[in-house]
Amino acid sequence: MVSYLVILLVALAFLLVCRLFFYKPAPRRRAPYVPQASRRRHAHEKVVPERLQVHSEPAWSSSTVDTTVVQSAAAPAVAKAGQETRELPRLSPTAVSEPERDELAQTQIVNRENLKELVESSTEPEPALATANAVREKEPVRQLAPEPEIIDTLEDTQSLLRRQVRHFLVRYATISPDMADDVERVTALAFAKLGDVDDSEIQDMIAHIMVQEALQNAQRVYVMTPDDTVLEMVTDAFAEVALGERTETQTLLAYDALAAMTHLEQGHYRILALLLLFHYSRHADNISAAAFRRYAKKYVQPLLQDLPTEYSYYQQLEYLRCTSMARKDLPLGQVLRESYPYFFSYMGFTKEELAAALAGERLPAQYLVRSAYGDYYKLAVTDAGELPDFFRSANITDETTRNQLTELMQSRPVVYERRASTKVLRTVAPVLARLADAWDSSMLRRSAPTLLGMYIGKLYLKEEIQEDFDLSRWL
Repeated sequence: MVSYLVILLVALAFLLVCRLFFYKPAPRRRAPYVPQASRRRHAHEKVVPERLQVHSEPAWSSSTVDTTVVQSAAAPAVAKAGQETRELPRLSPTAVSEPERDELAQTQIVNRENLKELVESSTEPEPALATANAVREKEPVRQLAPEPEIIDTLEDTQSLLRRQVRHFLVRYATISPDMADDVERVTALAFAKLGDVDDSEIQDMIAHIMVQEALQNAQRVYVMTPDDTVLEMVTDAFAEVALGERTETQTLLAYDALAAMTHLEQGHYRILALLLLFHYSRHADNISAAAFRRYAKKYVQPLLQDLPTEYSYYQQLEYLRCTSMARKDLPLGQVLRESYPYFFSYMGFTKEELAAALAGERLPAQYLVRSAYGDYYKLAVTDAGELPDFFRSANITDETTRNQLTELMQSRPVVYERRASTKVLRTVAPVLARLADAWDSSMLRRSAPTLLGMYIGKLYLKEEIQEDFDLSRWL
């Protein structure tokens, strides 16, 4: 007996476990809610009794045939003699609180003679609607914008200039006198940079949509940043759009640059100029410490003023496709080592080692420079690619001598270390050391300019430093 009880308890425990862990009851489903009376039906049922009237018996009905009329409780008795009237149950339940609103419309029998009268009465507009239509007809039609002027005759340059200035100004609600003067100034300079062309050629240029959009962007950029450097930048870019071929990459670059510059400021231009200088530009004259000091004074010092270090500036440049962000840091010292390897990546040689390599030949003093590392010397070249021209210029024709001098230049490589590199830069040119601190502490260390960023940096350097960089090798 005990064994049967144990078996029964085990079975009950098993069923309980299965009930708790494996059985999941289906969720209860609420019956869908059916609205008792919709607003649309109420409105319709309210209008129908007003429009339908009770008329005589239709012509097609026989007097001997009984017709059933559906009549509401509030409707008057309109059935003829011999007809049976009864009341049908309502089709939908009505709310107790709104009996008048939910009453069913009275169903009437309309004969053919009164059909025309019924249609005319049903198509008459509501009083409020008729009043609104009458007021709307009396109100004058307001134009949201002036109609475009279609030009089919030749205009002179001054008329085209005034038209472009007026077209830009009418787009904005509030115009100050300074803003109007700025628009006129940038537009006049943009037309002047088109060169000596007649009125018909200028009109043909301006008629192109791409040129008009480029001019509007140039106007917008200068109005937001009324600076002489920006004025020259935007007008130069506009001239390249207007005078360039539509299939040239540089024309498209200038067009995109004007569109991107509407979101840029002076700080963005300095960033792009520095990235262009140190990533894609190398000066062959930078062979000594004195040459680097002159270079830093001319090119770097003007760009260090108000150089932004906030992350948002670099994020905006990447968003506008002016730069690309790398995941790995690239300090300024490493960039200089790659651009000028013989000056920063190798210590150099002594005069005794140079004399042994020359084997009695004489090297003029202008072909030798002091090293940035101690009391060593170097050949006046920036990298190995300049050695063949250097040997021809120094009249060193012996192949053995050339190989020995090349080995001397690479005999003492320098391992990069940030502190040591900053110390060398401070010795060579303090301006470069300041730039290295700003570069390594901001996102300059991860940014690289795109072709669009290089073009904008080129425009800025041309006006700020008066030197035009050639980008043809990347186009």
